[in-house]
Amino acid sequence: MKSVATFKKNIQKFSAIQPTVALEIASADAEHLSFCETKSGELNLSERSNGKEQYFHSNYNPKKEAEKWFSSLDTSGVDVLYVYGLGLGYYYDAAKKWLDEEASRYLVYLEDDPGVIQRFLETEYASEILDNKQVQIHYLKDLSKDDQMFQWMSWYFVLLPIDVSSLLYYQKKKEKKFLQLRGRLMHDSVRKDSLAAEFMRFSGGFFQNFYSNLLLLPKSHHGNKLFGQFNNVPAIICGAGPSLDKNIDVLKTLEDKALIFAGGSALNALNKGGVVPHFGAGIDPNPPQFHRLKNSSSFELPFFYRGRMFHDAFRLVHGPRLYLNGTGGYFISQFFEDRLGIEGDIIDEGHNVVNFSVEIANALGCNPIIFAGMDLAYTGMQSYAGGIVKDTAVTEKGLLSHTGMDGGAFIRNDIHGKPVHTVWKWATEADWIGEYAKEHPERTFVNATEGGIGFPGVVNDTLKNVAEKHMPIERDLKQRVHLEVENASLPDVTMDKLLDLINEMKGSLGRCVDSCDGILEEIDEVKDRLERGKKVQSNLQTGKAALHEVELTEEIAYEYILASMGTASAKIMERQYHQINWDKTLKSDLQRNLKKLEVNGNKVKFLRKAADMNRNIIDVCLKKFNLLGAANTKKVEA
Repeated sequence: MKSVATFKKNIQKFSAIQPTVALEIASADAEHLSFCETKSGELNLSERSNGKEQYFHSNYNPKKEAEKWFSSLDTSGVDVLYVYGLGLGYYYDAAKKWLDEEASRYLVYLEDDPGVIQRFLETEYASEILDNKQVQIHYLKDLSKDDQMFQWMSWYFVLLPIDVSSLLYYQKKKEKKFLQLRGRLMHDSVRKDSLAAEFMRFSGGFFQNFYSNLLLLPKSHHGNKLFGQFNNVPAIICGAGPSLDKNIDVLKTLEDKALIFAGGSALNALNKGGVVPHFGAGIDPNPPQFHRLKNSSSFELPFFYRGRMFHDAFRLVHGPRLYLNGTGGYFISQFFEDRLGIEGDIIDEGHNVVNFSVEIANALGCNPIIFAGMDLAYTGMQSYAGGIVKDTAVTEKGLLSHTGMDGGAFIRNDIHGKPVHTVWKWATEADWIGEYAKEHPERTFVNATEGGIGFPGVVNDTLKNVAEKHMPIERDLKQRVHLEVENASLPDVTMDKLLDLINEMKGSLGRCVDSCDGILEEIDEVKDRLERGKKVQSNLQTGKAALHEVELTEEIAYEYILASMGTASAKIMERQYHQINWDKTLKSDLQRNLKKLEVNGNKVKFLRKAADMNRNIIDVCLKKFNLLGAANTKKVEA
């Protein structure tokens, strides 16, 4: 150990931020790592690898190497720079000027060797880095299991542009892991940013779909009433992967032996192959859902849905519409369900309509649950099964050059042990299914995809073999589905009741607007007092503002709409509050307090606009509903 005293000082600093991790670092084995000097007399770190001494930094001039690394990056528009590999922290010195330019910029080290962090904490240089609040150091234990850490980072840095780089030594030594890490960070960031951006845009698209679909609820059936009605009936969950083409002929023979589920593009692929599933499913809130259903001939299918489904696509469903309780990420449906007496368990939506279908099949009581067409990979360098897009072929160059949501494709072995291209969102989905199967040992799960990356812990087999082993009984499943759907009515849901509740919610939204206006007036009052040098409460709040906040939070519109939408703004506000403390452009306590008032005011303005927009969306949806000729007997009050 280079310096016991220095390590003790630094581990205490580290422990103040991450106490549990600090214990692991303190007890880590670092014997494989040695300090050494570079030819320019600077400190370096080395390890023995393949019988040779390997250096974490240039053995000539680590600082010049770091400067060259940073100058190679395109940091324009980047606020969060992740670096895989800590070494002795030299990259911080190269990035320091960039950090100092904006209080909203961050350098985040991710290190998977606890010994490296220990050696780093033995240096005086580490003290400066630990004191900089714009620098974070995280111990990366397991790329596939450190969900809590990845969740925290993606939320804390939500809506900040990121880039992912690597210590040059790790880029060579651990290239595969670096590419997977980059893919995961990019994927998690885009997913959280997408959700947060939806909230920060006041969830306009979601609520347009929700209220429009809600007005058709009296004509729907209650999908939850089918739960438990198909105990031990096999279920086949169909994806739209390239391997589905292998299963089409077998699927045609199984319509009386297993319930077949399909959603999204899988409906089109099955239609082309002449397979009519027993159930469709939809949760996609985006316009492509409309085109997929429009090009499908499965209009008469019983169709499970949630209120967020794209409304124009929802109207294309001519078969029984099976409403399921809940609305992923929002609480608005709970208000209407409670007041209309629509009781039922809320199932998870997972990552997409396939995960949603798995949850439904499990809730129905199906066993075993079988997967077909779930490659989650570019099997045979194809993107889809036939019947979805004209050209399904992809190229390796095109896949590897893609830097969008998943940071490019990477190689993983398929179920046959052969390399195949996949992306992080698919790998995440595969892990979700593997974990789901593990959590439900009472069910048998079988992957009959016959290609792709499979699911951890789930047995692989051909669909033909699975049918012989698990589907001995033939029954008229379409008739049985028809009877169960007929018994799943919503007799207590009427247009009169719906419009009364919508009117009640709209009135509450109006009162939320009034409460926000009251809070904003009090914020202006505190600002005025600060600028005039008068005393204010330490929390920068007046008694009237506190009363207005209580009034706001007691409204049903706040409980069921604004509270969940405020999650993203609260995360951003938390980060902005932290940044105020080290923002070098703020020279005094007065400036910092005025900045805090600005942040508080922006949060209230956001809630006000969200409430105002929501009541306007209600009016627009009702107008559209009336123009489409739907019968209704009452009007929502203006």
